[in-house]
Amino acid sequence: MSNAPNGPYTYEWPRPMVTVDTLVFRPAADASTASATAEQDGAWEVLLIERARDPFAGSWAIPGGFVDRNEDLEDAAHRELQEETQLAGIHLEQLRAFGTPGRDPPHHHHRLRRPCPRWRDRHRSR
Repeated sequence: MSNAPNGPYTYEWPRPMVTVDTLVFRPAADASTASATAEQDGAWEVLLIERARDPFAGSWAIPGGFVDRNEDLEDAAHRELQEETQLAGIHLEQLRAFGTPGRDPPHHHHRLRRPCPRWRDRHRSR
């Protein structure tokens, strides 16, 4: 007999979880004064958030999180970015999918990364 909990979405076998991350870049100068020179030099900044909860509370992380049931991956990336940074309306493209077991303890995650390489051209802080 199984010791698995009862419920509509509980299973006796392990299964991966799907998450999305969003990489947001800008030239490594003040966003309001960024120049073509900074972009040509290849110096870029990436947007990070401070994790509020365990695991790794207080650590820096790329914005992202779990895909909701019946949610499109692109919609999940936009939702997570807005929830964690208040950025919205940014063009995103899928960069890569990562799925190596054991890379994100304690679960088996499949993580999809979506970059926005030119944040300053697509969003202005209000």
